[in-house]
Amino acid sequence: MKVKKEAVVAAVTALVLTVVLIGAVGAKVVSPLIADEQNIITNLHMSDSCDGPEMTLFPADTDRVYVVFDYFEMQGQQSYRVAVTDGVELYNQTDSYTGSGTECITVTHVSGPIPPDTYRTQIWVGGYPATPTKLWHVRPGGPGEITNLHMSISSDGPPRTEFIEGTRTVWAVFNYAGMDGNEVGIDVYKGDTGFYESPRVSLTGSGTKAISVTHPLVAGFPPGPYRTHVVKDGYVDGVENWSVLHAVYLPLVLKNQH
Repeated sequence: MKVKKEAVVAAVTALVLTVVLIGAVGAKVVSPLIADEQNIITNLHMSDSCDGPEMTLFPADTDRVYVVFDYFEMQGQQSYRVAVTDGVELYNQTDSYTGSGTECITVTHVSGPIPPDTYRTQIWVGGYPATPTKLWHVRPGGPGEITNLHMSISSDGPPRTEFIEGTRTVWAVFNYAGMDGNEVGIDVYKGDTGFYESPRVSLTGSGTKAISVTHPLVAGFPPGPYRTHVVKDGYVDGVENWSVLHAVYLPLVLKNQH
């Protein structure tokens, strides 16, 4: 029995050493690749200042927004075109970069505040996108106001930003005030791809509205990031990010009956 026990210990020790060695080899392989990366643009986002938080929804009457991104190991040989559009271009300029740093670009409208709309920010290099497109919105303003948009598992449940895999129905709940027959509904996106638009309803006065979204798949919402928009009279007036988590399946351990 002692020999068998020593053999088991030796096998476990060898396994641990193998895992450690694999990790060490992996580190040696990955690190040089990361160190050699060049001409990288990351963290593209919109904000209300150069050092402000990422923003998707801006207040009505916003007169300027900022395109912010980080760049690394630039050689100054590539030209990058930054374009901000809503059908027509608000900004379109090409620059080259050297070294590493953070770029902050001010975007304004030619005739005062930026009109309410959905906008897209893109960075191009050689005719190809250098980063994923960033969508952002300017609120329409009054009459009517949307507040306290949140997601929940029921029409009167607490706010939630995370749901378990297998959830098939979620609720968008929001408060509204000062409405004057405004047409209101929700759009739901998975990432930046829209997959649901609710029927629009006319709202007057003030109150709370709850709208359910049921996924057509029997298995429910696939894991990943989602975004809900409250749309008022055709313009985005509220945004809430939420996600569906991957389920964690634990191995089944059978008890030894002997």
